[in-house]
Amino acid sequence: MDFSDLIPKQPDKPNLSFDDLIPQRPAPGMFDTGLGRGVKDVAIQAPAGFAYGTLGMFNLPRMARGAVEGGVRLADSGFRSLFGMDQLSPQEQKRREIKPSFIDSGLDAAKFAMDANIPKPQTMAGEYAKTVGEFIPGALLGPGGAFKNAILYGVAPGVASETAGQLTKGTSLEPWARGAAALTTGLGMAALQRPSSAQSAVERMAGGSIPRAELEAADRLMAEAAQRGLPLTPVEALNQVTSGRYNRLAQSQRLVENSEGGAPVMGQFMSQRPGQVQQAGLQAFDQLAPNPALPGQTGIAVRNAASGTIDDTQSAINAATRPAYQASEAARLAPQDFARFQADPLFAQILGEIRKKPELNKTIANLPDDSVGTIDLVQRIMRERADNARLPGQASTSNTMAANFESARAPLMQAAETATGGPTGSYATARAAQERMRGRYLEPLTEGQIGTLSGTADVGRQTTALLPSRPQAGSSPEVAQTVSLLVRKDPKAATDLVGQHARTIFAEAAKNNATGANQFGGAKFAAQIRGNSEQAASLDAAIRALPNGDVRAQGFGKFLDVLEATGQRLQKGSETAFNQTMTQQLEGGAAVSRALTTGGVGIFKDIGKRWDQYQLSGKTEAIAKLLTNSDATGLFSRIAKENGATPAAKALVLKLLTIAGNTAKAPGQANSNPVPNVR
Repeated sequence: MDFSDLIPKQPDKPNLSFDDLIPQRPAPGMFDTGLGRGVKDVAIQAPAGFAYGTLGMFNLPRMARGAVEGGVRLADSGFRSLFGMDQLSPQEQKRREIKPSFIDSGLDAAKFAMDANIPKPQTMAGEYAKTVGEFIPGALLGPGGAFKNAILYGVAPGVASETAGQLTKGTSLEPWARGAAALTTGLGMAALQRPSSAQSAVERMAGGSIPRAELEAADRLMAEAAQRGLPLTPVEALNQVTSGRYNRLAQSQRLVENSEGGAPVMGQFMSQRPGQVQQAGLQAFDQLAPNPALPGQTGIAVRNAASGTIDDTQSAINAATRPAYQASEAARLAPQDFARFQADPLFAQILGEIRKKPELNKTIANLPDDSVGTIDLVQRIMRERADNARLPGQASTSNTMAANFESARAPLMQAAETATGGPTGSYATARAAQERMRGRYLEPLTEGQIGTLSGTADVGRQTTALLPSRPQAGSSPEVAQTVSLLVRKDPKAATDLVGQHARTIFAEAAKNNATGANQFGGAKFAAQIRGNSEQAASLDAAIRALPNGDVRAQGFGKFLDVLEATGQRLQKGSETAFNQTMTQQLEGGAAVSRALTTGGVGIFKDIGKRWDQYQLSGKTEAIAKLLTNSDATGLFSRIAKENGATPAAKALVLKLLTIAGNTAKAPGQANSNPVPNVR
């Protein structure tokens, strides 16, 4: 009998062989060998690790209790040893242990079930996946973005921990290596996310919070300045729109300008400012008053426009009272009154001049010399000559002439009233109406700015009269009226007069200093032309009274705002205490310096000092590049949108400094990295 006789015979398999007794395994699948096996292992172990990590988080309270219990037990043992007391028996120690709670028992049961049902890692990739997964739950609980935290505090420490474990696998160092690698990596990631000492220093300098409206206003101002070819630093813009609230930032900028690292960058940026101010000024003046006439021509044109305004007003008053005068002009004076006037040489001279000049005699050509119409014209000529004699700049004898004309005309008017019915007659009524209108309309012109402008062709005197450096309170309405009246007669003369005022002040304010270019000339001009609140109101009123005045005023106002912002930069001066504090905050190598100088060895002191200087130089250079970064336009608005209605100054400064590190460049250099959409 052979061995095959032992195999039971089956009717459907008569030739069954020995191989049929061996259980057959299915053919290996694509995830059971090579790369597929690793992918399958990772797919299992990553969620398994996440589950273990989540379970571990729930176990944290028990671990904390265990740590406290161990500490108490250790302290109790030490105390008993110190005072010679008996140690607790094992039974007593067992009795004092904290009993597991219902939650603890549940967690233990969950871990037991997971250990029994979740397979162990089969590949190195699976081991890494499980370890990383265990770190992810705790990382997600940290502040900030979940994805970022998962990478920084989950993936990175997990990979480091598993790598250390692989290197020390099977040794007593493995658990220590895993823990140390994870801790070190986590701390390193946290350190990388902390602001540098330069960032922290600038952050502290801002202080408080910056309202969203102010951030957006500063952003608009920077954009306006850039369009005018006069870039501002963020510090200048922010202080301009907040009336200098962030003065500590301005002090910081000044310190950076004086620092070894920041001086070259800031110096190059600020050295271009005088030329930028000049170019921006030319552009602004061309928009305010394009193609100005020569100053002498402007003065003559303004004088003629002012004189014409006075004449037009007088003519309008005469036209309004003409019907009343015409009703009385044919009346004749009493013979004795007229005889007395004929004996007055001054009356005879004026009457003779009227009769000899057709342009004067035209209105009374058909009237006799003793008529009320003729007498009224004589007295009006006397009044005009009295007014002319009193104009500014006339000789002292003019006062005598004016007095003589006034004394001669009074009896003429009295006689004319008597001839036409007395105080209630037609002539007296006409005269009263004219005096009333002259007092309301004509005298404010002749005694005000229009009268002054009509009396001189010197454009310097004219601009001083229109826009004085010390205007009276509430004078802006008169300025607006004066310019409006000039515009009616000669729009170009009015426009050129206002433009001449601005150009003259600018030329003086922006001129070079004895030591070189004037970097604060623009700010000085803005301060002088706007001056106090009354000056600013008068200037604005004058510009708005010009043709298309609102547009001109808006554009010129923005130009002055930009120039004022350049004055938010502090000039040279000493802020000793602040500078020392700022320098200490920026010196990231202070600890190294103190270590090197221990013992008083001179060479170590020098090395420590040079290290501090190196640290400070690099950080002030970074801040200088931030302050002069021409690509930061729009950043304020983005920060405002991202940080709500009252974003902290911290968010502003840190994000500005982030851009400084990534995209800042010195003026004139190409920048290959655009400003990122900060998130």
